[in-house]
Amino acid sequence: MSHPAHRFARWTRAWCAGACLFLFAIGGAAAQDPAKVRVLVATKDTQQTLQVDFVTKGAVARGLFLPFGGMGNAIAFDARSKEYSATIGPFDRRPSLVAAIEKAFEGKYPVFDIIDDGATYDSDKDEQALIQRAKSQGVGYVLLVDEQFAGISAGGMASPTHDVSVAMTIRYDLYETAKGNRLLRERIGGNSLTRIPLEQALTDRGFLEAQMPAVQEVLGKGIVGGLMRTDNLHRMAASVGKGDTVPALSALLKRHESRVHIATTPPQSWRSPKTTTRYFAVVEPRSELRFKLGVSATVDLLVAEFGQDVDTIEAYQQVVFTRLGEIGFDPASVQERSDFSKPGYTALSVTNPATGGGQLILFRKIDDLYVSMVIIVATENFEQMLAMHKAVLQEAVDGVRIEIK
Repeated sequence: MSHPAHRFARWTRAWCAGACLFLFAIGGAAAQDPAKVRVLVATKDTQQTLQVDFVTKGAVARGLFLPFGGMGNAIAFDARSKEYSATIGPFDRRPSLVAAIEKAFEGKYPVFDIIDDGATYDSDKDEQALIQRAKSQGVGYVLLVDEQFAGISAGGMASPTHDVSVAMTIRYDLYETAKGNRLLRERIGGNSLTRIPLEQALTDRGFLEAQMPAVQEVLGKGIVGGLMRTDNLHRMAASVGKGDTVPALSALLKRHESRVHIATTPPQSWRSPKTTTRYFAVVEPRSELRFKLGVSATVDLLVAEFGQDVDTIEAYQQVVFTRLGEIGFDPASVQERSDFSKPGYTALSVTNPATGGGQLILFRKIDDLYVSMVIIVATENFEQMLAMHKAVLQEAVDGVRIEIK
C-alpha cells in the first residue's frame, strides 16, 4: 500500500456533494423484498495497522537536496505509523463504515436493501466465492470495500504546521452477481474537518473514535455518488423495475454540459484545483486555511429528474435549503446578505448549529434550464470567518465567471 494514497481527498470534496445538489450484509438468508435492490456489503483490511501521513517541508527539502534524504524520512514515517498503531491499540473501523454505507444508500434511496456480510476478505478467490454465495441467496449486487488507508494525516504533500485530521481512503468494487462481472472500481478518500496537533493525535484514541464515523459518512455518500455519476445506481434500481426512482445521471448531465463554462481567477495565494466535471469549480487558499474556508462555483439543472423543475429562483432556493436541512443546516437561519455581492445574483446564508459553520450562497437563474451558484463555505466560526477574510473572499467571488453558451 502506498502511504500517501489518500492525499487526493480534500475538504472541498467532503462538501462537494452538498454544493453540487444534483450529485447528491451474509449470516443467513434475509427475507426478500422483490421491490428492493439487495446489495451485499463486504470489507477487506478494516483492522490493519493504523497509519500516519505527515511530511514536513523540511523533510521534503532533505529529499530534494540531500542524496537519499527522502529514504531517511520514509524510514521515520514507517516507524511513527507502527508506534501510533501500537499506542492507539486495536481499532476496528468496519461496523461504523458499514453503517455509513447503509445510511447513504437507504437514507436517500429506500429502494436499496443493504445486507452486511459480517466478514473480512483477503484474496480474489474469496471475492469470487462471495459473489457466488450472494447469487445463490438472491442478492443482485456485491459491494466490496477495501480499506487503503486509515489513521491521521496532514492532508498535503508537505505540512507547514503540525495539525492533522483523521483520514480514510477506500477502494470499492461493485459486482453484478447474475454474471459475476465487475461494474465499477473506484477509490475515494475523506478527512475530518477537525484538526489537532500531531503530537496530541499520536496518543489520542478519543480523537480517532470521535472523528472516524464522520469521515466514513463522507465515504458512504461518495460511494453512492460514484454509482450515481456512472449510472450504476440507476441500473441497479432498474433491475427491480424502479429505475424511475434514480435518474440516469451521466446521460442527463452529458446532454447539457457542452453549454456550461466556468472559469476562475483565484486571489493571490489561492488556487483552483482541477475538478472532474464542467458543472463545478473550487477556489481555495493554498495554506491550511483551505480546511476551513473556500469558494465554489456550481451550475445546476432545473429538471424533473432532480426534483427541481421549478419556475422561479425563490422556489429553487427552497429546494436548496430543504436539502441542506437534511444534512444538518438550520433552514430557520436563512437570511438575506448584503455584505457579499455579485452582479445579477441574490445572496442568502444558512448556518449549521452543530459545527458553527455555514454557507453564503449567491444565486442566479440563468434561464429555464440552468441556475448558477457561487458559494462561500466556512466549516466553523461562520460569521467571524466571513468578516476576517471579507476582502479576499469577495475577490474570489468576483473572479468566478459562469456562462451558458
